[in-house]
Amino acid sequence: MTAIAANDPDAQAIRAEDTILSPDANVRGKLKQRRSRKACGHCHTRKIRCNVLEHGTPCSNCVDAGTTCIIRRRKNQRRESTPPDQNGHHAVLDQSHSWRVPAPSGWADNTAQRPSLPPKKPSRGSGQYAASNGTTLDNGSLSSASPSPGQLWTGDTGAGLAWDQNAVVDASSASCDFSHLTDLDDIFTFTGNTFLPSVPQPHEYAAWHQPFGQQSLSPPPVLPGPPGLDGVNGVGGAGPRRSSFVRTSVHIPGLNPRDHEYLRGEGCFDLPPATVLRQMMHMYFRMNHPNLPIVAEDQFWSLWSGDEFRVGEYSYLLLRAMIFAATSYTEPEVLSSIGFVSKREARNTHHRQAKLLFDFGIERDPVCSAQACLLLSYNAPNYNIMRLNTYWVTNAMRFAKIARADFYHKIRDPVRAKLLKRLWWGVIFRDRILSMGLRRSIQIELEPSWAEGDKHVITAEDFQDELGQSPVHDTETQLRIVEVVGATCRLMQCLSNAGRILYRYEHLDDRLENVRMSIPETVQDIKRCLESLRHWHDHAIRLFPFPISLDDAPETICVYANMMFSYHAAAVFGLNTYLILIREVFPQAKALFCLEEAHEALQVANNDVSRRTQELVQVRLVKFLPISASAVLALPLILQAINVSAARGSGIEAVEVRRLDVFTRTLKSQQQSFDGSDFCADVLANIVAYAQDDSKFVSSMTTWRDGKDANGGAAANSGNGGHKVKLDWGNLVYKRPRLFLRLVLYLDHAFSTGGPPRDDDFPAELQKSAV
Repeated sequence: MTAIAANDPDAQAIRAEDTILSPDANVRGKLKQRRSRKACGHCHTRKIRCNVLEHGTPCSNCVDAGTTCIIRRRKNQRRESTPPDQNGHHAVLDQSHSWRVPAPSGWADNTAQRPSLPPKKPSRGSGQYAASNGTTLDNGSLSSASPSPGQLWTGDTGAGLAWDQNAVVDASSASCDFSHLTDLDDIFTFTGNTFLPSVPQPHEYAAWHQPFGQQSLSPPPVLPGPPGLDGVNGVGGAGPRRSSFVRTSVHIPGLNPRDHEYLRGEGCFDLPPATVLRQMMHMYFRMNHPNLPIVAEDQFWSLWSGDEFRVGEYSYLLLRAMIFAATSYTEPEVLSSIGFVSKREARNTHHRQAKLLFDFGIERDPVCSAQACLLLSYNAPNYNIMRLNTYWVTNAMRFAKIARADFYHKIRDPVRAKLLKRLWWGVIFRDRILSMGLRRSIQIELEPSWAEGDKHVITAEDFQDELGQSPVHDTETQLRIVEVVGATCRLMQCLSNAGRILYRYEHLDDRLENVRMSIPETVQDIKRCLESLRHWHDHAIRLFPFPISLDDAPETICVYANMMFSYHAAAVFGLNTYLILIREVFPQAKALFCLEEAHEALQVANNDVSRRTQELVQVRLVKFLPISASAVLALPLILQAINVSAARGSGIEAVEVRRLDVFTRTLKSQQQSFDGSDFCADVLANIVAYAQDDSKFVSSMTTWRDGKDANGGAAANSGNGGHKVKLDWGNLVYKRPRLFLRLVLYLDHAFSTGGPPRDDDFPAELQKSAV
């Protein structure tokens, strides 16, 4: 049996270093070395990192602490802004939705096309692999040393794109700037003024009604290959092969030779060099595995001997899916060394190759197929009207049921039974999170024994063979990860009820028609679900008290524990919004619950997401957030933009702007890795454009800022001893509840269907004429 070998001494040195230092220690070491070039007196005294250079005074730490931000000046220290080198940047212009707010017409002539990659020749290799699942890989012992990375494309982006600090787009993804959201008019036009115009790719995402283009074709690479390489003539316009990949010759019994040649031409049988593959798999088990523990880690690492990996003994489809999932957390330098210019390009390429292998049916094992489908469900294309991520979850459920994962306790082999248990929970995790994030109906109904109680909850016993055997996490961290997974299992039980109430009927008319037949019962179901969520929170907060920072736990725990509480807050917000909707549509429901309690619950849930996101920004972990964070943060970003507008000119304006910046920085970070975050940005643009079109809402914002009531007199928050009213989005719940509902339901409809709602998609009580 042969393997992908690594003989590079540099790779061996890297391996030795990985053995000595855990990833947690590496991350903490890097974080400790990051020092700000300038710090205010407060941050200098507390020995914490100050961001006064990035955001000016006051810095975020002084804002949070309520102290005066005083800069300690040094001699001969000048920090002047200089334009970035345009020769080192390239605006990657991804196509946006046809219904987005149009960009200024002046941009039309400044659009720079993405260049094509010079053609390459396929890499070489020989030898044989004998695969246990019927797939044979023929290849010799290949060195894992990577060739020198190519130069980044440095073509001119056009004279019309003059340097602007607020308009430069990072080369790795589409970007947007929200820093000027401090005035009402700016808030309601921010996307149109800051997104660069979109450029359709000739073979990518041609139109909304062409789903196969978005799930099969990846954007053309923009890194030139090494000189002297010619192109590859693949079937049907096959993408270029990257010279730094290891070429393998795979034999799949029963596969048509022409299909085999097509997959080979598409690069599906090319793997990264072993040293790069090991780094990617290290990141997989560091960040992907704790969130979705469906792979047996001990079995995977047992196939490695130094930098040699026995590919033929592992599911090739699952390996490709793991490479795709790990791409989001792999350092850009590593991806650049194998020919990718950005994480998004790498993700699209790896997803397409894994999907092709799945479509051609190379995997015979239902467990491996289910595992691969769950990992591929992390694909988040901008054009998702065909719900491709739900498609993958549905396939995973089908394969898991074939393997009897839902009846794991009847499997005699204890090792297989534990893996099947984790696999079935993985299906539940992805189904519930997609349901809450994208406002879709639940695909899997749980049996009563799964829906409540701890009988099937994942525990440390289900990881017995892996504890202490991981080269990535120490045993203590593994046990803490198991606690997060167990708490997430209990949360999914609560989200099952929430999803059934909120999204059993995805269309709003159908949902309200069902409520009309049993208003009291529906309100009681919502109250019971909220109560179960409260009990879960009381238990979970004792395990993971806020704040969860790097001082208390590794970055893996910090990210996923905070995301777990964010999912909880999103469910609480959705259920209380549903109560307000029922109250507005059916007046008889007003006596069934207290509006003040619902309003308070909305505020608490939104504040919980805000403070947890701020914590992740401060410890620089937003780059590790999954794509689901974009859907969770979309609504808080809109509400915070309203707060900024309401606080314009007041004493709390700086605080509100800082809070808005937390969300916008997080969304920008998501845009570096995920295409779907662009969709979120487009949706936000259309929502605020709609709000701008509402004259009553605009006038009410001005009234709040001027300190007047609706009749032009002095407002209640002015005067001697008057009751202070906080000027924020919460006022909409009392003053304009139907407008508030339209803003929220607009977002729900866009996430669910992939397009904007028409006016008749809202009930008559919420249509424009009635709002």
